[in-house]
Amino acid sequence: MAIRSSKPSRKLSGHASHTQDSAAQGLPGVVLRPIKLTMLGAGSGFTPRLLNDVLHIPGNQGGVIALVDIDLSRLRTMHKLIVKLVAKLGQEKKWKVVASPDRTQVLSGTDYIVNCIEVS
Repeated sequence: MAIRSSKPSRKLSGHASHTQDSAAQGLPGVVLRPIKLTMLGAGSGFTPRLLNDVLHIPGNQGGVIALVDIDLSRLRTMHKLIVKLVAKLGQEKKWKVVASPDRTQVLSGTDYIVNCIEVS
């Protein structure tokens, strides 16, 4: 017997076709203290979605999001976008967003590093 959903199915492609938000997965846990998260290759299109998931972790204590990319144009664009995302979610008092093309300026004190650099 086939089970049908009342919702129309939407065919996704690319990354979205095989990725679920953490909330949809029901992952347990809480963040007990402010963290520092450094994104290497932050000009990547993955950055907004990844950080959106981080910002939606229930009970997150905020901290610092450090964006690093050698492409200054993409870095500036992503910095503006992430600042807007943090504000849209009402978390601007909890999270500080910084950006630098030089990873050595922001790596100190980092708790988690996400590597999104493209190797070519």
